[in-house]
Amino acid sequence: MRKSRNVAIKTTDVQKTVLVLEENLHTDNFKLMPDGIIRLYDYLNDLETVASALAESHILVTGLSVSGDTLEDYFLSKIGGTKDVKSPKN
Repeated sequence: MRKSRNVAIKTTDVQKTVLVLEENLHTDNFKLMPDGIIRLYDYLNDLETVASALAESHILVTGLSVSGDTLEDYFLSKIGGTKDVKSPKN
């Protein structure tokens, strides 16, 4: 199954982080994982806005990164990668 790209957020205050996402960033497009990481499916190209909103709310961010497969990654994994692809020059 393909992973959706997301912003993985790890903070010292999960409940407050959820409130900031909902109230300050106006999104509910996220999932709280059992390990405490929040997977945000918005703001993929705007980590600065996410970091800024959390900092303004005095939330200590311990991890912030984009993760998950791209469609190309998923397709290549399904066809076995590029190891058997022959160059058109040969």
